[in-house]
Amino acid sequence: MKRALSVVGLVALPLLALAAVLLWRGEQRLQAADRQAREAREEARGSRAWALRTQGHAAERERHWRHAAAWYAAARAEEDSPELRWEAATVAGAGSVLVREWQAHEHNVLALTFSPDGRTLASGSYDATVGLWDFATSRLRARLEGHTAEVHTVVFSPDGALLASSGRDRAVRLWDVASGQPQGTLPHTADFVLGLAFSPDGRTLASASDAVRLWDVASRTERSRLAGSATSSWLSAVTFSPDGRLVASAGGEKIIHLWDSNGTPRSRLEGHGADVRVLAFTPDGTSLLSGSHDQTFRRWDVSRGVFRVRTETEGIGALALSADGRRVATGGWHGAIQLWDATTGALIERLEGHRGWVMGLAFSPDGRHLVSGDQTGHLRVWELAPRPPLRVLTGHEAWINALAFSPDGRQLASADESSLRIWDPATGVPRMKLASAEALQTVAFTPDGARLVAGTTQGALLFWDMTTGQATSRIAAHSGPVRLAAFLPDGARLLSVASDGAVGLWDSATGHAAGKLEGAGMPLRSAALSPDGSTLALGGKNQVLLRDMAATRATVSVAVPEGLRSLAFSPDGSLLATALQDGRVKLWNTARGEHLRTLDGPEILLLTVAFSADGAWVAASGRDSRIWVWDVASGARLAQLEGHQSLVSAIAFSPAGYLASAGADQTVRCLRVDASEVRAPPTEHLERILSRYRLRLEGSRITEAP
Repeated sequence: MKRALSVVGLVALPLLALAAVLLWRGEQRLQAADRQAREAREEARGSRAWALRTQGHAAERERHWRHAAAWYAAARAEEDSPELRWEAATVAGAGSVLVREWQAHEHNVLALTFSPDGRTLASGSYDATVGLWDFATSRLRARLEGHTAEVHTVVFSPDGALLASSGRDRAVRLWDVASGQPQGTLPHTADFVLGLAFSPDGRTLASASDAVRLWDVASRTERSRLAGSATSSWLSAVTFSPDGRLVASAGGEKIIHLWDSNGTPRSRLEGHGADVRVLAFTPDGTSLLSGSHDQTFRRWDVSRGVFRVRTETEGIGALALSADGRRVATGGWHGAIQLWDATTGALIERLEGHRGWVMGLAFSPDGRHLVSGDQTGHLRVWELAPRPPLRVLTGHEAWINALAFSPDGRQLASADESSLRIWDPATGVPRMKLASAEALQTVAFTPDGARLVAGTTQGALLFWDMTTGQATSRIAAHSGPVRLAAFLPDGARLLSVASDGAVGLWDSATGHAAGKLEGAGMPLRSAALSPDGSTLALGGKNQVLLRDMAATRATVSVAVPEGLRSLAFSPDGSLLATALQDGRVKLWNTARGEHLRTLDGPEILLLTVAFSADGAWVAASGRDSRIWVWDVASGARLAQLEGHQSLVSAIAFSPAGYLASAGADQTVRCLRVDASEVRAPPTEHLERILSRYRLRLEGSRITEAP
């Protein structure tokens, strides 16, 4: 019998070896075929991308900037790498676009302004001339000559009939816009006049030089000088409030002065560390924006005399405020333009391409375009993005530990060591600030978004009413830091998990215990509740327990020898993502605890992980300030997002398509992502890109969209 078994074994072993070889060869052939197909697809995409880029070069040679930008964006998308698709769907694809450029002057462009109807653009230059341009065509309508030195300021009268200009030749000159003919000169004794402003009714012109002078436009005579405006330094800016009741001026003294329109001094705004170059009132007249050589612009509360926003820039040679008061543009020595949210001071976008100092900026009255001028005499026209894809939310004064979107995605909560802030993620506007005497660790909304709970390092659960912003109750839940605070789907019960492994269940209305749950039996680094409330994940250093909340099935244990840092459920609860100390993310089947896929990351210690609202992506971040995004189905890396100045300890996706991140740099970055565009087929993706530039594809030609 033993001999027969030996013979069978001798025959079987070669057969098994042969079968293994055949299987290996078959797998190799399949891999080779897949590789060849992939290479063929990449070659085809490369050819199409080359053709699109060639079209872009041709459009650029013809100076069709908008067409060129569209072709280049299409070429990048056609390459179809996940990273470029993501980029096209976020910052690069949704940004502002250079649409025109021309040589307007022989020397520096120092001033720009639009006529009230937006049809005419005026430019003042170091070459002592003023240019009047048809904005739609960039055609020069008139070259106004008469100044004997550089022109620093140009302003239209409210009815658009007159243009006033001034500079270093001790004169303010008035021009008829329709004919381009001079209409008189207002003589000055000062060496230069750097600021001009018409009153809203057009009857008065204010000039800033060694003092603020008010001129009667009809008679061309000086009416008065504002009391106390005389200075031994110089004044570089003057402006009227929209209702004409206030006049503001500033200059080398670093102080902003406010007067009533009758000349009575009103207040002084102090805080800038260098001369103030530009001023602009917001449309409602309640705030005043100022730009200074101290490389900041500030938003002042006019009635209280204090600044609400202080934003550091890369130097200010020019500043402009959009007609709706929502955006600020600044430019300076670096050759770039920065667009800011006027309410929050958050950076929206950076526009590059100028070859020198940006000294002139002007928004079109409809807010669709920004014109910029530089020291080479060039003007550039930018078509502005309708919505900024990225908002940077500032206001926290400590490390931000937690983020949470409300269920409808309309509110974003961020928690630091001593406060909670609630934001509108679409606008970046702060809605409320909630103070706390305890350091906050985690935060969550009720399913209806009416209340908010935060877990503290002292083990407490704190509640706030989201309508009033008032703190409503406190539960002394644990003796150590709270790792998780999550409402069950009915909103009536709240689950809490502490770092020592204790688990609590609470009546969210009364704060009383609502049941007894077994603890993890080990210290915990992270915890998560599945969206349907059926499964609780408890993560220790090297182990994750998947516990059935109904106790109808056994607890599943998952070994994590690499060291766990954070975990998260997919929206349908079928997957669990674990962020590891070695920089990788592992995906697990929650029903069986099986490992499905490993997502290779940055080889740094990860701190947090989150799924997108549709479960298609997973994002993680850690100690090096970057955020990594992967496609769940394929495991392909989609994006490496940068911008934070320090480690990122919290990330969250919203149902509305936002990715929020925060951490040690005390800022929240909120990025809008168009998921449909990331996944769109090439033809549809190209059509979307072109529509963004108000263009369409007809055959092989780009034409204007109707």
